[in-house]
Amino acid sequence: SVTPAYKVYPLPAVETVAAAPGQAVLAADTRLPVPREAFSCIPRPGGQGFGNERKWRWIPLLEATDREGRRRGHPAWLLLNQAFPFAGSAVAVFGIGDPALYRSAPLANAVVSTVRRLRQGVFLSEGGARHFSWWPGEKVELGATASNLGARRTTVLLRLQVETKEGGRPLFREEVRLGLAPGDTRSLTRAWDPAGITDECRVTVELVRSGKVIDRIRHDFGFLPSGKPDPDEFITVRGSDFIVKGQRWYGIGVNYWPLYVSG
Repeated sequence: SVTPAYKVYPLPAVETVAAAPGQAVLAADTRLPVPREAFSCIPRPGGQGFGNERKWRWIPLLEATDREGRRRGHPAWLLLNQAFPFAGSAVAVFGIGDPALYRSAPLANAVVSTVRRLRQGVFLSEGGARHFSWWPGEKVELGATASNLGARRTTVLLRLQVETKEGGRPLFREEVRLGLAPGDTRSLTRAWDPAGITDECRVTVELVRSGKVIDRIRHDFGFLPSGKPDPDEFITVRGSDFIVKGQRWYGIGVNYWPLYVSG
């Protein structure tokens, strides 16, 4: 996510640069002056889910938006390497090509906070549900993995919780204290019985140190309908066209990468 050059792209027409939602490295109210030049990397896996054996975890730190509030990219990010030959290392990137801006307090504070967080060294490698869709009545496997990339032994609290996406009704919560020596990696798995829950859910995994959340991964998951689909929900062929619900349907090709590699 630094090289080769086609993995990054310029950010034109940026109106705001602020802390990326969900991350726990920078203060949530962080806001920077708009840089004259900025770059973002393409999205990478953010650690959502469990048991995916991904090569890395990408943590966006800053988010750039345009005049309409649309996300343009992330001009600062962390990349935690989890596979040979760079396993156990981390890279922080600030893609802001405006030297004068680094003398401003907001950006200088963001850089210092990132360096301090890297020195702490304890991060989530991944966390959440093993799958993003489940059959009704099926037990949901939850899990998380934490690693100590730092130079000191650290004790953290690993928090795993599930709530409904709409309304935030608590459904499951567990906290486990972990002691991690330098280089240690530890995982936690739990099987949660949804007991008739069919609402879309949200799982949040957090690392807490000295009462402060220092890392967070969050994602949604749902339950598949158990009813038989209607015949018109299937894609059929009529002449040279694909048909869905009586209408012509045109697929859009994508360059697919598996979860353990790309975003």
